[in-house]
Amino acid sequence: MHDVTVFRWLLRACDPEGCERLPEVRLGCAQAVLLAEAAREHGVAGTVLRNLRQLLEHDDAVQVLTDPREQPAVAEAWRLAAERCLAEVAQSLLLRARAASLLAAFRRAGVPAAIVKGEDFADRLYELPGLRTFRDIDVLLPRTAVDAAAGLMDEQGFFWVHPAGKYDRDYGERVWDHPGPPRVRVELHWNMITCPSQRRRSTLGWDDLEWLAAGSRLQASPESLLLIACAHAAISHRFDRLQHLCDIRQICRGRAGELRCDAVRELTLRCGLSAAVTGGLEVTSRLLQDENCRHLLARLQLPARQGPWKALVSGASLLAPATRTSKLRQTVIREWLKRSA
Repeated sequence: MHDVTVFRWLLRACDPEGCERLPEVRLGCAQAVLLAEAAREHGVAGTVLRNLRQLLEHDDAVQVLTDPREQPAVAEAWRLAAERCLAEVAQSLLLRARAASLLAAFRRAGVPAAIVKGEDFADRLYELPGLRTFRDIDVLLPRTAVDAAAGLMDEQGFFWVHPAGKYDRDYGERVWDHPGPPRVRVELHWNMITCPSQRRRSTLGWDDLEWLAAGSRLQASPESLLLIACAHAAISHRFDRLQHLCDIRQICRGRAGELRCDAVRELTLRCGLSAAVTGGLEVTSRLLQDENCRHLLARLQLPARQGPWKALVSGASLLAPATRTSKLRQTVIREWLKRSA
């Protein structure tokens, strides 16, 4: 998708804390259908649906999406988007129940572990956790605990998924599936930087992060949370999904707690993640027009501050990650990150 108007609407409407106005350029019917599809693909459909519904109720000048009788294709597209949102929320609830059961089993066995990314981001960064859905369970644990955790996964009815890539034992995660129904996937990470060649310069393991007590669970400090989000967006996904930028924006807004700039800088340099943090903050500040990310990036003064992000990550590459050009850009991002600290 390369429609600039759709891109503007998507960026304006994806803020989980609401938006005050729509873009001045109206959407045509075909563009409204594209917007619904793009919002779902980028994991922000719940937020976009809610924001547009609220805005359209109070803006008589905007006619698009308001009359299903005149625009049946638009109405059907948004009805399907709403149904899929509900299905994704239901899936997230099921995953939460599974994750709670797994963590309880780990605690009983004395295996240190913490939920990261999906559920953790939803609970700590979003006023309505249902706006941030997720598709699997991510658990971080020390590398020395991986074998003990594997035995517990077997006891819970999960089966190990042999890695399809070129790495085996040295890969930073092990994937487990439960046959269901429904199917549940669990990724046990001993390092959030999964690729061995990337770990020559960067690391983000259990001992690298700062952990805080949250009831019976452990959770990453706000500074550690930012590194996880930036590594997830830049290294794992190479900026192919808008949801990841929304996570970074919420962290920089302080929704998980105040960010200590000195602590962010020290942790970033120690983990060799200057390029990923710089990329995450720069891309988020530019595409989402977020001043918090921009100010934090300026204060950090990281070595990789002048990265090639403006040239490599554009609206087209973010919204159409499956095109040949975008794939080439993502390959360049991957190789550049491997060579940059």
